Amino acid sequence: MKKKVFPKKRLIIVIVAGLLAIIFIPRIAGYLSVQKEIKKLVTPLEKTEMKKEVGRAILLKIDASNYAGQRQYRKALKTYEKILKEYPQSKEAAFSLYQKAQILEKLGKRKSILIRAYEEVIKRFPDSYQAVSSLDNLKRIKEPEDAVSFHTEIIGQYPDNEISRVALERLVELKKKDELLLYQRFIREYPDKYIAEVSLDKFIQKLPDEKKEKETEKFCKECTKQYASYRVGLAAYEKLVNLYQKEGKDKALIDLSLKLIKERPKTNLARKAKEILAKVYFNKGNYLETLNLYSDLMEENEEK
Repeated sequence: MKKKVFPKKRLIIVIVAGLLAIIFIPRIAGYLSVQKEIKKLVTPLEKTEMKKEVGRAILLKIDASNYAGQRQYRKALKTYEKILKEYPQSKEAAFSLYQKAQILEKLGKRKSILIRAYEEVIKRFPDSYQAVSSLDNLKRIKEPEDAVSFHTEIIGQYPDNEISRVALERLVELKKKDELLLYQRFIREYPDKYIAEVSLDKFIQKLPDEKKEKETEKFCKECTKQYASYRVGLAAYEKLVNLYQKEGKDKALIDLSLKLIKERPKTNLARKAKEILAKVYFNKGNYLETLNLYSDLMEENEEK
């Protein structure tokens, strides 16, 4: 690492200034940029119209719920269809599609019809809580083998979505004996996705208490080595940082961070390692090394 020589008095000021610049300037710039774009996209008139549309959708939803409560299912279904047609992207649309599936079940429709209805909720509105409820209903309705395939498919289709976490939990309930293998599988198959982080967390939680720290260290080191350029590699490194800091293992943290910086330069993992290492050096009073690391980080910011 290239050394830079600075007068001793200026070290602390330069380090603090560099740290503030790295943390706050990009955030402030990003916030202002987003606010500017929002103002361009939505005019006051459009906001008023949006509020009216939401109000009409809610009134229709109330009507449909009243019909369903009175067992006037045909009228309820017709009203839910109207919501889906006129307000297809609203929260009320997700609710309506799910309620349609519920009514079909109350009417005793065939299993294949119910499965299609609940699957449609998930496919159209994977971010909604109705999608989670639909997953639970499908787990109940489908045959166990079909349910396993379906939940695996959902994870593959939405690995960056919260619904994948729920699907993983339901899949584990169906295949309890393969729990750890499932977590390892989804880390391996989707290392740069949200589901890999979820799987890493759950894998560690499942480790026996008497071996948790040792096995966590071993598994997370493997992940940082195999997936250094991916999201799960960064998550594994952060877990090692927490573990070493908790146990007061500064030397292990420094050695690991230096190794990652050397072996995986220009990655997010190396950048994170520099940030952590700079803080460790600062706490130890090694201000020159701290300054060198923050200077490197600032140069990398400029390159971006």
